[in-house]
Amino acid sequence: MAMACRACGREIPEGSTYCNFCGAAQALGFRKLFRSSTERQLLGVCGGFAEYWELDPTVIRVAYAVLTFLTGVLPGVLLYFVLALIMPKR
Repeated sequence: MAMACRACGREIPEGSTYCNFCGAAQALGFRKLFRSSTERQLLGVCGGFAEYWELDPTVIRVAYAVLTFLTGVLPGVLLYFVLALIMPKR
C-alpha cells in the first residue's frame, strides 16, 4: 500500500516518516531537524528550522536577525555557526 508525500505529492510506502524523493517529514512519525539544501542563504540553518516548523524561511531569518541584534550580535553569530556544525545536512 502507498501514500502520497504531503510536500511533493509523490507516492511513498505506507507508514514512511520521510519522503524518499524530497526528504520531507510526513504527518505521522518522528521528524528530524536538518540544514536545508533548498531554502538556504548562507548555510541552511534558518531554512532547516523553517522546514521543520513548516514556516516561511523569511520569517525565521528576520526573527533570528532581530534576536541576534538584541543580544549583542556576537552570541547570535556564534550560535548560527555552532548550529551549522551540529545540524546534519540533508
